[in-house]
Amino acid sequence: MKKQGQKNRNVKNILIDKPFQLKVVMITVSVVILQALVTTGYFVITGTKFINETLPQLSTQLEIQEALKIVYYQLLIAFTVANIDCLIVGVVLSLYFSHKAAGPNYAIKRAINNLIDGVEDHRITLRKGDEFHDLAERINKMFDRMKKRCDECGKDSDPNCPDSNCPSKDQ
Repeated sequence: MKKQGQKNRNVKNILIDKPFQLKVVMITVSVVILQALVTTGYFVITGTKFINETLPQLSTQLEIQEALKIVYYQLLIAFTVANIDCLIVGVVLSLYFSHKAAGPNYAIKRAINNLIDGVEDHRITLRKGDEFHDLAERINKMFDRMKKRCDECGKDSDPNCPDSNCPSKDQ
């Protein structure tokens, strides 16, 4: 049962931050395609070598069966190595890209906590390659407006001004 105000799920709702999400999807798809190409390439090379070099030298059914067993195990090992390689690359890329998102997340939380605690310096500064620069800029603008409003309230001594929310009033 749908709650009041809840939207239906569709593609528009899934892509909330389209550029960021599509970037993550493209990186993931690229890693999967690369792994598939490497694995397929190895299978093609191994199979071609077996067909062109090994198979013509075999004369009996037993020799062919033994050779097929060897190729089977070579392909099994290659597939396992390819999957382990893909896992390692996936973990490294996950750590790299999650760091580019976790750093800004940490900076935003720290800035909000500084604001709550009344610390004057609560601007968000992100590194060049970090994600969420647009969000940090908007939060910084919000902080600036709040500070301006608090400064104006302090000058006017307006009794209706919510100066208890101004970090610089009590400090």
